[in-house]
Amino acid sequence: LGTFNGGSDGGISGTGRANQAVTYRVGVKGLRIGLQGMLGGRSDRLIDGYGASLVYAAPKVLTVGAAYNQLILSGRDLPALSTWDGRDARTVVASMRLTWEGAFLAAGGAWNQNHEVTNATVGGTEATLFLTGLGLEVVAGYTWKRTLSFVLGYNQLTFPDKPSWIDPRMARRYAAAG
Repeated sequence: LGTFNGGSDGGISGTGRANQAVTYRVGVKGLRIGLQGMLGGRSDRLIDGYGASLVYAAPKVLTVGAAYNQLILSGRDLPALSTWDGRDARTVVASMRLTWEGAFLAAGGAWNQNHEVTNATVGGTEATLFLTGLGLEVVAGYTWKRTLSFVLGYNQLTFPDKPSWIDPRMARRYAAAG
């Protein structure tokens, strides 16, 4: 959901693959709960993290979910110029999916604090940017007779608090059809 992580797979900031993580999942009827911890101290500036998710699936029609992720940041090894404000990286996500007679509509939103990490050169100096992002994703699709499917999707990531020296048009928007 609106996460680009400086071109990475999301593993470092906690939204992608988590290596050496402890995970617990449980489901009771339509309710699913997930907990995850990546503990043990990494050698670089990003150390530990944890997250939780809650998903409820109503019979055959509606699924809603929410998740929280926090990555404990340290200022070690950052370039002299950085937009890091000393706070941890946090992500809050909410989503929903409606399904009916071969069709579906899904939407989700994400708030990412100090989460979108990328590098830039500012006045000849390397800078690490820690940005807060707002993400939105909408996907709709239809399957005809279990043989032919059509899907449309839109994903957007904006940065409401970016420093003034960053291009004001900086955002990510993608649309896809297939």
